[in-house]
Amino acid sequence: MDSQDKLIYLIRHGQSEGNVGKLCQSPDEPLTELGEEQARFLAERFRSIPTDVVLASSMKRARDTAQRVSESTGAPLVVSDLFVELLHKEEFCGLPESDERVAGGDQVWFENADDPQCRSTFTESFSEFKERGRMAIECILDRPEENIAVASHGTFLKMLFAHMLACNQDVQIDGKLFNALFRLLGTGNTSITQCRYTKERGWRLLSWNDKAHLG
Repeated sequence: MDSQDKLIYLIRHGQSEGNVGKLCQSPDEPLTELGEEQARFLAERFRSIPTDVVLASSMKRARDTAQRVSESTGAPLVVSDLFVELLHKEEFCGLPESDERVAGGDQVWFENADDPQCRSTFTESFSEFKERGRMAIECILDRPEENIAVASHGTFLKMLFAHMLACNQDVQIDGKLFNALFRLLGTGNTSITQCRYTKERGWRLLSWNDKAHLG
């Protein structure tokens, strides 16, 4: 590949305790026993995937998943807060996502995407979350490696996809667009989504939500 070209493997972390309970999760949410097994299967899959570096969210469930991939490939692990999940405020962590205080507050966040002061139930406003997504994309493209694995989280991965779309189509990322992508795009635990970036063509989606390693 040209020095500007990159293959990106976007990975959602293994199943966590919060995933099972459909809870608002804290940064130190651990993997379940099944999640650990999923991470082992993922790591075995990556033995046959050229990987130059593994970037990971600093949150435990993603970091532990990425560590498995790093060990299996021999690629260095780089942990960054850029790739962490959109986080609910501490008072909401542990509550069901269906709790009316959470669900209602989350909707307020989407509806006030243009208000940089509106954080509602989250620790970031929409504009802050969007900017972090832009910085994460920039971080990936600025790296010298060509084959990059990124272990992150469901909602943050959707923001990365939003930026890829915006880059290719010159569209603005607003609450309406992101909400549509949020509802449309699903990723399973330890799924792999492969994307290619070239300077000439921008972003291309090569495969989506690949979980073949889970049988």
